[in-house]
Amino acid sequence: MIFCIFSYNRGRHLLNCVSSIEQCIEAPDIRVFDDNSDDPETLAALAVIAQKHTVTTPENDAGQSKHGGLYGNMQRALDSLPGEAYACFLQDDMQLVRPLSKDELGAIYQHFEDFESMAFMSPTFLKLSKKEKSLKKILPIDNTFYFTRKIINQSAGTCYSDIFIAHVGRLQKKRWTFENREKLNEIQAQNYFEPMHCLLSPFIIWLPNVSCYRGKKKSLALKIAEKQCKAGLYPAKIMTKEESEAFIHRDDKMLPFAEDHISIVGVNLKKPWSLHPLEGRRVLKSLEKIELAIAKIL
Repeated sequence: MIFCIFSYNRGRHLLNCVSSIEQCIEAPDIRVFDDNSDDPETLAALAVIAQKHTVTTPENDAGQSKHGGLYGNMQRALDSLPGEAYACFLQDDMQLVRPLSKDELGAIYQHFEDFESMAFMSPTFLKLSKKEKSLKKILPIDNTFYFTRKIINQSAGTCYSDIFIAHVGRLQKKRWTFENREKLNEIQAQNYFEPMHCLLSPFIIWLPNVSCYRGKKKSLALKIAEKQCKAGLYPAKIMTKEESEAFIHRDDKMLPFAEDHISIVGVNLKKPWSLHPLEGRRVLKSLEKIELAIAKIL
């Protein structure tokens, strides 16, 4: 499996993400697609990573919507991959949390072969903060390997999400081109493929309390929110092989909500974890909307 990481100005998070893959995967193929980061810490991190892995930056810094150049870089990654490959796309504010054996990776590849009209699988833990919504969308589970979600028109997460494992050849056969919004990619995936299968024993989480950007910028509201939530790097503890086996063989009716199975190193964070600085901060969200509206006028 090829791991493609999409990064911008979060050097410590990027190093943590790369390190987690190195700890969990034997001899990993890691490729970083950086969105023209410019802060010294991230540039230093990229230089370190480039000594062992492939680092790619776009020639033009055009940006895309609030995601910056995310989808442009995802397209570059897809176009660079061999058709026989399986690829895991993730972002720098994420990490692997348990070791994957060759047998487990082989089971993932075989699962794609068993479902020939599927191109995407989800390798992520569920978010406890979205538990109520998640339970309403998940279809009854009749196996020990995966679950699926109900098709909801124009919503992301049923046939597509920005974090995935992909059968590269099936995307290339459809001449897949990433749209600049997750919702539009969901619609595209619904037209081409069957619903995405979500691993009942996932291996990737979103880290809590991360710093973030919108269109490569930070609004005043976002800066205040980051200060309030003490945004920074809060890495997760990586499971031992024994802990990973126990997780895999847990009651298969126990859905994989991250906070139920994962510990953050050195701190006890309030649950559910905050995954975005503006989450739960209505006043600051309103302030940011005003800022963005003024910016468009100017």
